[in-house]
Amino acid sequence: MNSSEINTQNINILIVDDTHDNLRLLSKVFAGSGYEVRPAPSGALALSAAVASPPDLILLDINMPGMDGFEVCERLKDYPETKNIPVIFISALGETFNKVKAFERGGVDYITKPFQVEEVLARVEAHVSIARLQNALRHKNAQLKTEVAQRQSIQQQLELLNEQLEERVKERTQALQEEIAQRKRAQDELGFLAFHDALTGLPNRRLFLQRLEKALSENENEYAILFFDLDGFKIFNESLGHFFGDSLLSAIADRLREHVPEDAFLARLGGDEFAVFISYNKDERKVTALAEFLQKQLSNPIHLGDYELLVSASCGIRLYDGSEHPVEVEHLLRDAYMAMFEAKALGKGSHALFNLNMQSSVIERIELERDLRKVLEDNSEQQLKVFYQPIIDLNSGQIVSFEALLRWEHPTYGWISPLRFIPIAEETGLIRPLGWWVLNESCNQLKYWHENILGHDHLGINVNLSALQLKQVDFLATFKSILTTSEINPSNLKLEITESAILGGIAGEVNPLFELSALGIKVCIDDFGTGYSSLSRLHEFPIATLKIDRAFVRRIEESKDGAAMAAMIIALAHGLGFEVVAEGIESENQLKKLKLLSCESGQGYLFARPLSRDDATKLLESNNRLMHEKA
Repeated sequence: MNSSEINTQNINILIVDDTHDNLRLLSKVFAGSGYEVRPAPSGALALSAAVASPPDLILLDINMPGMDGFEVCERLKDYPETKNIPVIFISALGETFNKVKAFERGGVDYITKPFQVEEVLARVEAHVSIARLQNALRHKNAQLKTEVAQRQSIQQQLELLNEQLEERVKERTQALQEEIAQRKRAQDELGFLAFHDALTGLPNRRLFLQRLEKALSENENEYAILFFDLDGFKIFNESLGHFFGDSLLSAIADRLREHVPEDAFLARLGGDEFAVFISYNKDERKVTALAEFLQKQLSNPIHLGDYELLVSASCGIRLYDGSEHPVEVEHLLRDAYMAMFEAKALGKGSHALFNLNMQSSVIERIELERDLRKVLEDNSEQQLKVFYQPIIDLNSGQIVSFEALLRWEHPTYGWISPLRFIPIAEETGLIRPLGWWVLNESCNQLKYWHENILGHDHLGINVNLSALQLKQVDFLATFKSILTTSEINPSNLKLEITESAILGGIAGEVNPLFELSALGIKVCIDDFGTGYSSLSRLHEFPIATLKIDRAFVRRIEESKDGAAMAAMIIALAHGLGFEVVAEGIESENQLKKLKLLSCESGQGYLFARPLSRDDATKLLESNNRLMHEKA
């Protein structure tokens, strides 16, 4: 819209929206109309920007993470510099309650999404005019206090200005109503933007639900909804940047568009979520075959610049045969979403059919993810704890190290097995802050033992390292920072990495291990024998120790073949110069046979279960006294 009422130059507008596309669109529109535009992607940044250099007007999104639009507006009203700045709320929330709330918080107007660009420009122009006139009024009132002699004439001028202002508001309101009428007539031309995803061009969630509802109401066919969610997309996004993340989503959309059947309807629901609905005529095998086919297509390498990305997607399937009529399409999509979560629990690239039993398990998983995020932000109640299981020199019986093991004592569910929450952490990317927290706690505890328990200067600590941590751009910097802060000797630290993680990694992802090894830190292959089971490649990596999985230790007693297998692994490991640690030692007979096989160290319930830091300290002190008595 070409503004003819006011000169837009030198009018500064602050646009606050956490959605990049909205921020970019609004910035472009207002900059093109001559306004000075400042974007802010969060409430906190908006507050700082407004106080530092107050704008003439603020366009403020309501639904933002962290600090929502209502709180931002309230805080703006607390500052003298910003309390009079007109705030126009923009949000997809169109309920009466939210509009009332917006005006209660000090907003001057409320625009719902999807919005008409011309409407937004008109409203902004009107409120900028009003704000400037109101500023003039305030200035005149201030002059009245010091210019008593001119009070009567100034009062008359103010009344005239008020009359002019009211007349202008009426004129602008009438003009706005005329423009709205015109835009409604042009609504068909703007329909694409309202019903399609701006990034991929696919139908959006709104259109998907409309088409599904129409399909269900107009014919008697049975339909299936396939809900796809990329596995670990957040990791790609954070590791490579949001530009690559958007490029990856576009590539995924193109691949799905190419391979979905002609009679299927494909949409991007938001983020890394895509959905398909298709008539299946009670042929369940047709649906599962389609899910597997599309998952296979998505798993083929995607080339973006210099990167070759391997992507997988979990798929939830909701079948609808008409027997549940009437049914809410939102509920069908919700059920497919729950089935997708169930598929994720089965492993990457899996699919699952919805059943009623899934609801409670999915809700519990969502609650665990939410609570895990909260406890990572604030562990003041010490829900997260590090337990320590001793690693014993099998010949001397002395404790040579501890393995640090993460435990979670949930206020509702009690002790939660790592088998439940670690997969959630890996899927959501929370494993990285979780891993750094464990490393920091373990290094500080080791420092305490070195300084307070005599005779244990060479005591080590084994900390598990996630393969996802190795992919972080700032992995080495974060690692070195923790070492510097804890002031431990790097030679006392051993990192345990699973066999599949180190042997299945990309070369570039393994490189940090060589630098850590150069610092004196030792690398240990954990659960050896359960992953790639290949000793032939281990010499390629800076490995110091192999941990034989408990399954092999158990077989030592069960059969001669089990003992032979353990003997072969130990002999080959020694031939490569590796130390060997046996996991899961539970009997004296296992201990005796491992000694005969020249296994140096071991851990297991025969010696001690994982212990709290206080109990581990007591065990160290007891072990120390025992060693002195033997000496």
